[in-house]
Amino acid sequence: MNTTKTILAALSLLIAWRFWSFYLVKDKDKGKRSFYLTLGFIVFIAAVIGFARVKYPREFRTALTLPAVRFLSERTISGVNKFLVKHFWYLIIPGVLALGAEIGWKHWLSKKEARHGPDFRPPKKSKGGFLAWCLSLLLRKKDKNGIVVGKFDRKVLPKQIRSFAPATSADIAIPFDRLSRGVTILGDMGSGKSRLMVALVDGIRERYPDIPVLIHDPKGEWLRAFYDVEEDMIFAPHDKRSSAWALWRDFEKHPELRHPIISTAVLQHHSGPNSDIFWTGSGTLLLKDIAQASDLVEAKKKLIILKKRNEDDGTWRSIYTSAKIGLRDIAAIELMNCESSGYGIDDLLNHPGRIFLLNNPSIADEQHGSLTLLLSAFMIRALAGPDVAEGELRAAVIMDEAVTFNLPADVERAVFTQSRSKGLAIIAGAVRLPKENQGERGAWADHPAHIFGMKVTDMMTRQILAKRVGSITYDEKQKSVSSGKTTSTTESETQRRHDAIAPEDWALDNREFVLFHENGLAPGRVKDVEFKQRDTIDVIVYDPRKDVADFMTDL
Repeated sequence: MNTTKTILAALSLLIAWRFWSFYLVKDKDKGKRSFYLTLGFIVFIAAVIGFARVKYPREFRTALTLPAVRFLSERTISGVNKFLVKHFWYLIIPGVLALGAEIGWKHWLSKKEARHGPDFRPPKKSKGGFLAWCLSLLLRKKDKNGIVVGKFDRKVLPKQIRSFAPATSADIAIPFDRLSRGVTILGDMGSGKSRLMVALVDGIRERYPDIPVLIHDPKGEWLRAFYDVEEDMIFAPHDKRSSAWALWRDFEKHPELRHPIISTAVLQHHSGPNSDIFWTGSGTLLLKDIAQASDLVEAKKKLIILKKRNEDDGTWRSIYTSAKIGLRDIAAIELMNCESSGYGIDDLLNHPGRIFLLNNPSIADEQHGSLTLLLSAFMIRALAGPDVAEGELRAAVIMDEAVTFNLPADVERAVFTQSRSKGLAIIAGAVRLPKENQGERGAWADHPAHIFGMKVTDMMTRQILAKRVGSITYDEKQKSVSSGKTTSTTESETQRRHDAIAPEDWALDNREFVLFHENGLAPGRVKDVEFKQRDTIDVIVYDPRKDVADFMTDL
């Protein structure tokens, strides 16, 4: 009788352990779950062998003298045996409850079976299961095929669809051979967008240490966190620390850059919904004409002559006004070369470090145009090289607050259609998607292979993300039992359909995201990254640029 009680009590504990490790353990990683289950079975088998060896020493004297249980003394086995027998009824309860709960969860409560809808999975499947997990713990191996940005977590999804996603905490990684296909991150301030971008930049710099990383830094937070005076460069025409860009020299050396740079200079100041292509196109042609001059001063003289010649032509003066605004941004860049010759665009593309397009809210209107010119030239020039192999990069661009950039359509089209073959990684971040009714545009919102949706307030963006996810159709089966004088069982099946992630569900917690990738959707949380800002780095060392004001006086 005591032997039966011992076996039943041990089985009860094993069932309870299995239920806990399979259903209740917080970490749903497949490797860890397998580890817990394996540990429980090993302990149970060792206990059975030890008990048999002590209870029946003659019959099992040779067969059960295994190294795994030699440490179990007779006194230990006897003590455990007495404990199991003495507390039999207390120990049997957890196993019965666990068994009943599992049967209820599997057979008596509602079950959902998806018929149509999104596929929830990480971009890359983890291989190796329990063995791979153990090796990763021992060797501390990093993913060599992609940049890990967080962990898969189905709790990010609305409750009604969580059961359709796997219960795993596998790594979510962006494959290196997909970086040049574009990454876009949408999220409010404080949502964890910057941390996610930092994780991507860290991964790029670790894998590709010799390529330039151009970072638009609208508030100086990137500069304060990462700036290294020995390795990095700053470009900000109104900052005294800025490196100079020899723009006019690049016009002569790479004449194909004239059109994209000049059209960018004119168009970025005409981004409203009623912008007239006639004025922007004519202003671009006027600036391209004077840009044929040998230098900026000669170009100014040529423009003054044209101004005097057409002073009575109202249409021409309107075109001149459009061109004049763009010329100011060009002058702000070129006049930085007066004391010493600046870097060419090829020098920047060969720079093995970070290049900060540094801005500040207090002077954004003064220099954002000049920053946009370098961004346009950098990306266009990166496309001039030969095609690169899959998984290789020539340069990376981080466009924080991407919605503030208004690049010409032909520039965007060239960049986003050729970036993959030319090895140009573009990572864009924004609080919302562009609004076409306000004249905003951005290919970064339409073409990327990976889109992260985080906590978003803008309702239009929420609606577009919800539409992109689509709806889900599933069969919900229910089975209930009623008992009284007689027992009856009722089964029902209902087909349901609704938005998988409705617009109101995009009010995620900070650092939570839903990743749209080529094979489905991946809900998760951003991993911890080092993003500590240093007070010793000045956000801006302002230069009022009187030389630019003087240059524009006669115009």
